[in-house]
Amino acid sequence: MFTREALLPKRRILELYANVIEMGRGIYGVEAALQHYFGVSARGLTREQSAMLAAVLPNPKGWDPTKPGRTLRWRQCRILQREWNAKFPEQLLR
Repeated sequence: MFTREALLPKRRILELYANVIEMGRGIYGVEAALQHYFGVSARGLTREQSAMLAAVLPNPKGWDPTKPGRTLRWRQCRILQREWNAKFPEQLLR
């Protein structure tokens, strides 16, 4: 069977996806979402903002990361907890 990974490395697939994913009504790409919701570029993003943006992914048109409800806050906390438990090498978190 022929997989996408045979054509592109996983990192490049993720890069492409991050640039086209719909992150809200008319907001395409992670960078555009960061600018729209938080007024920052990827370099200025905090871990909390990153987790909040990831938390909206199942329903980016229905949830607003600047006005999180209980469920969205719970999802954000869960993502941050999983990041903490994963013990990523510090150089990957910069």
